[in-house]
This record gives sequence, C-alpha cells and structure tokens, in this order.
Amino acid sequence: MIHVLFCNSRMAFSPSTVIWRFSQRTCLRLRSRMSWRSCLGMAMVLQSYAVHLATCGQTALDVDQHMLRKSRVEILEQRFDSPDRATLARWSALLPQSGSMTNEERDLVEEEHAVALRNRMMLEGWLQAQVQPRWVTKRRGDHLILDVAPGARWTVASATWHLDDAGLGELQREATALLPSGAPFSNSLLREVQSDFALRAARRGHATFHPGLLVIQADTVTAAAHQQVHLVLVAQGRPLNPEADQELEAATPASKHPLTWQGKVTFHGLGGAGTQHAIGGLKPEVWRHVVDWSPGDLHRGDALTSSVQRLQRLSSVRHVAVEQALRDDGDSLHMDVDVQVQHGAPYDLGLELDLVRNNVRYGPRIHLDIATLNARSRGGRRAVEVGFGYVAAEPFSSFSRDAWLNSAEWSLHWNAERLGAWPLPLSRFKAESEPRTRFDVGLDREIWPEFTRTQVQSEVSYVLKTGRVHNGRVECMPMKVSYVNLTNRSIAFREWLEQEASPLVAGRFINHLNLGSSMRWSQSWDNTWLSGSVSLQSSWGGWLGQTLAERLSQNPEQFHPETGAWMVREGVPLVQHQRHLVQVHLNPKRKGSSQWSPHVRIQGGWAGVGGNTVSLPLEHSFLSGGANGIRGWRLRELGPGNLNPSDANLVVDGLGDIQFMASLEWRSNWNSPWDLAWFVDAGNVWLHGDNAPPVTTWRETGWGSVAAGAGLGVRYDFEVVVLRLDAGLRVHDPVQEEGNRWLGQRPGRGALHLGVGMPF
Repeated sequence: MIHVLFCNSRMAFSPSTVIWRFSQRTCLRLRSRMSWRSCLGMAMVLQSYAVHLATCGQTALDVDQHMLRKSRVEILEQRFDSPDRATLARWSALLPQSGSMTNEERDLVEEEHAVALRNRMMLEGWLQAQVQPRWVTKRRGDHLILDVAPGARWTVASATWHLDDAGLGELQREATALLPSGAPFSNSLLREVQSDFALRAARRGHATFHPGLLVIQADTVTAAAHQQVHLVLVAQGRPLNPEADQELEAATPASKHPLTWQGKVTFHGLGGAGTQHAIGGLKPEVWRHVVDWSPGDLHRGDALTSSVQRLQRLSSVRHVAVEQALRDDGDSLHMDVDVQVQHGAPYDLGLELDLVRNNVRYGPRIHLDIATLNARSRGGRRAVEVGFGYVAAEPFSSFSRDAWLNSAEWSLHWNAERLGAWPLPLSRFKAESEPRTRFDVGLDREIWPEFTRTQVQSEVSYVLKTGRVHNGRVECMPMKVSYVNLTNRSIAFREWLEQEASPLVAGRFINHLNLGSSMRWSQSWDNTWLSGSVSLQSSWGGWLGQTLAERLSQNPEQFHPETGAWMVREGVPLVQHQRHLVQVHLNPKRKGSSQWSPHVRIQGGWAGVGGNTVSLPLEHSFLSGGANGIRGWRLRELGPGNLNPSDANLVVDGLGDIQFMASLEWRSNWNSPWDLAWFVDAGNVWLHGDNAPPVTTWRETGWGSVAAGAGLGVRYDFEVVVLRLDAGLRVHDPVQEEGNRWLGQRPGRGALHLGVGMPF
C-alpha cells in the first residue's frame, strides 16, 4: 500500500518518467510468468502510451481529444451591481476543472454550463444576463471561459403582504420590514424571507405555519422598463386535513393558524421520579433550569431550541433528540415534547496542539487535560491540565536566529466548573443567562531570555449571559490571589536593574503578591448595515489587603520602610493596582459589488497604582508596536510618549500605563485562499504620575506623541489558522525631533511582521 501511494505521488509530479520506469520494472520482473496474451496486452498499453508521448506538447487542435485544464467565469461589463469576486469564484468552482473530451463532448459541455450559469444568474436577479462560452488553447490544455454580460440586477419595487386570512395580521409590520423596496430580486433572498417570516410566526405562537405556506407572486411586466418587480406575498391558512393528498387539500378550505401552547414534557417517555435517571443522573434543579418549558405557556418555538442547546452544552451530554407532537384539544392546540438524551463517557482525555499567539509570545504549545464529567450531578467538569510551550519572547521582532523560540513555558492547573453561581440556587437565575462558576488553582512558569517568571494563582469566577440577540456576556472574578516570583535573572539584566535602571523601571520587575478582583462585559451584534463588538474590562487589587494589614498588624517591620506597603515576606510586597480597558471592533457592511470590506478597531486603556506601590507590575502594563499593534514599529520600539530609545534607562521601552490605539483595515479576498489588506494604525503608550519623565506623559507631549503608520498585508487562510505578513511604514514618528517626524522629512522606515491570526 505504501509503495502504491508513493508511485501515485511521483506520477503526479512527473508522469512520463515514472510510468515508463514503473512499467519497465514490472515487465522485466514478470516476464517469465506472463503468457503471450499478457505480453500482447502489455505491448498494446505501451503502444498507446507511445502515442501519448508523441502528441505531448501539441495543442489541443492538433488531435481529436481535448484536455480541459481550467474553467472560470469572467465579467465583460462591470457595473455597480455586478457579481462580486466571491460570487464569481463560487460560480467558477461549479465548472469542470479537468478532463479529456472529444469535439462533440466539448460543445456539449460548453452549452450545458453556459445555460446552467444563465439560469443561476436569473435566479439571483440578473434576468437579462447573457453568457457566451469560449475556449482558450494553452500548451498544457484548454481553458473554458464563460463570458458574462450581467446587465442590470432587477430589484424589488414593492412588496404587498396578505396575512389576515391566515390569522397572522399581527405580523404585518414585521413582514413589511423583511423585504424593503430596492432589495435584489434574488431567489436566495426570497427563500430567506420565507424562513424568517415562518420563524417570526412561530415566535408568536403559530406553530402550524411553515415556510412552504408563504406563496410569492412576481410581476415582472409592469415595471420592466426600470428593471423592477412587484411582489405579492400571500400567507396560506392551516389545512383542515394536513394528511390528505394535494388535490383534496386544495379543494378543502383552510382555517386560520391558531395559537399553540406548551404541553407536556417528558424525558425518554418518563416524567416525575424517572426523569433524573433518564437524563444521566442530573439533579432535578439542573434539568428544570436547563429545560425552560412551562406547560400552559405560549409555545414560541425558540424556547425548545434554546433548551436543547443548553442541554448539549452540559459536559455529560453527547447528543440530544426531540420528538414533538401537536395535540388538538378542540378549542386549543398543545405541543407535547419528549427529550431523548444520549450520554457520553464519565471521563474525558484531551490532547491539543495549540499556538500561543499574543503581543509578547508566539510558538507551539501542547496541552493535556484529564477530566471527570457531570461532577456532583450538576453537568459540570473537573480537570487536571498540563501544558508546555516552546515560544519566542519577542515574536517576529527580527529575523535573526536569537529571536526564534528563545523561551519556554509550562503550566499545571486544577479547575472545576459547574452550572450556577455558587452559593446561590439556580432558581434565582433565568435559563437564558446560563450562569457558570469556575474554580482554578494553578502554577505557571515562563522562561524568558532575561529571567524566569513563576506565578502561583487561585481564583474563582462567574459567567453570565445578558441577552439572546446581542450575545452579551458578563464575567466577574470576585477573588484572585497570585504570587509572582522572578528568578534566574541574567547577570546583564541584574546589573542593568541595580546600576542603570531608575526606581520606576525596577519596580516593574519585583516579586509581589496580588489580592484582586476583575470584571468584564462584552457584547456583539450583527445587523444589515453593521456588525461588531464592544468590550469593557476592569481589574483592581491590593487596597482591601493593605487596609486589613494596617488595622490588624502592630509590627512596623511588616511594612516597607519607604512606601508603607505590606510585606508578605522579605522582598515580596502587596501591590495596589487598577487597570481599565475598552475595545471596540466595527465592520460596516457596504452595499453593491465592492471587493473591499472595512474593519475598524478602537482601543483605549488606563492603569495606575496605589500610594503604597511605586510602579505598575509588568503583567498589568500596556505594550506598543508589534504584529497586533501599531505595525510601523516592531514590538516595544515605540514610546512611551516622545521617548527616544537612547534614553532607555529612564523607563522600559514600549511599556506604558496609558494606551490609545486606532486601526482601519480594508480587506479583500484576492484569490482564495489569499487575502489582501490595506491598513492605517495610530496610537501610542504613555506614563503618568509625578515620577514619570515629562517626555513620556500625555500632559507634556499631547498630540505630537501620537504615532501613525500605514501599510499592506497579505494573508493566507489555512482554514484552521490564518498566516499573515504585514509591512508597515512609519508616517509620523513621535520619537524623532520636531521637523523630522513626518514621512518626507526623513528617510522612510518601517517594520515587517509575520503574524498568526487576524490583528483584530
């Protein structure tokens, strides 16, 4: 088997050489065992291959056989409403891309696919599209090209809805908004309108209505001069006998769609005492919370879907199936459901190969976790996780050998996750909020070129969802205890801290204890003209611990003689800090056939320390430059403020307590899987406080310290990960002297970044 695969792979690379050698070896090895019929058959095969070699290199017109090498669709008349590049690529993918055919077969292929493409374009609104096939003869084969003159894309002039006869009159306003004037007359859009209207009807309690009952009539004559269509959409009523054949059903008068109410719910046909056993030992309070089904309430459709999704997210559940039965009680309809749950194994073993990718560290990471599922019958999990990574501390900052995989990290964690917000009962929360509690205890160790950083931490956090439509999410961490210890400091790093670095710099590299909390709120949206997300993060710590230590301790030796910080042990103070970050991502949706889509990022942050802490620890600071920041500079080459790199001993290069960053990218699919992007970045980091040098503060530097860069990026999509190469040029460089900061006043400089994933 391996030999055959090897030969096939080589044949694809050099067919004539490998086939000849393979055939020759076979004939020599089997000659003594082959009969004269077999030898004659082999000779005929070799003769046919000799003909192939004789005609190799001739054009397809020299022989009756034609070799198809490639097919594509091209636009002859480009208009604002012409098909975009992604649509052309999708249509081209439906064409044959290779094969051998005769003249008659070639004529048949071109006619068949030209007609199919024209029909497809008519369904999408180009009713006057013209498709003309042509062949381009190449040395290695023929190319089939379908030239398209799309003409104007027809649009909807008006849409009239008739809903009262079906008992759906209350949906009139919502229905009108589904199909506004000017929308493309597209078969896919009309199908989407049918599905969307049926979903809205189900949410109003009309469970008997489905998309097939919305009939669409199109008038393409009245406004043909303006390439517009008048539509009439009629909602049909509920057949009195849905199981009758179509002819009898058409002759039977339909009734209005009644409201449907939630009926009985069972699990594997069981209810009451048997329910807990049926769903795998989940406690009754858990499944009552997850399955949001109340008999007697209006059946809105989405309640059942949401309940199934919440069941599937429980760690012990592998698959969920639902059987629905509509029960007619004469004067009302009830929907009875039976939920069938397939359970998974009680233990889980996972091995993942991930890629660490952030502003500071890139590289491969192996992650192993051993978990027990359905912990304490609450659908949660407990796991032990071990991770190891071999990474670069300054990713892609240069292409020298020292910048690649120059550090490592490993971690050991135990965590537990359960449904609910401990210690509150589940009944306090709505089902759609999906409250989660997570406990984590772990050890993280990072080996940098200058030092080794070890962190021991313990935390408890809660997660709540805040909206079905906008995907809101709130994460609260009321307690996090972490101890950071820096060891194995290099001699050069130690000498720099002791002899040259200022106290402001040395304070960022101290061993310390953190007793803090944090909160994060995020929300995303996606509508017809804009999609995006917003995130607010805040973390703080040290003040409560410092206050308690001052009130409970009477020993002055437990406090730092200069700052007054509580010394947990010798050389380990309790730090006071706060950090706030705002991130906004926007993606405006443009109408028409533009190939470029805009993407916007705005990010701002502020961090500070308390009166007993000299400087903000390294992990709470903001960074500048890099593959995900201002891309005209390498990581930590920019700022803070107007600081020149020659004054590095005053502060840490590229590290600040205040950050502002704004980016605009225009992205386009060049040729799948290749993408292009033009980008503009602006921003910097700054310091604040009495000890900060004036050139690093916003108060002293103002807008003159804002850096700006622009450039071009190329991205390759591997489907599982995106690899990108961004080249940024410095348009405004704040570290230069005044009069020499703008591009044109000085020689151009920039940076080249190799990154993984999108920058935002």
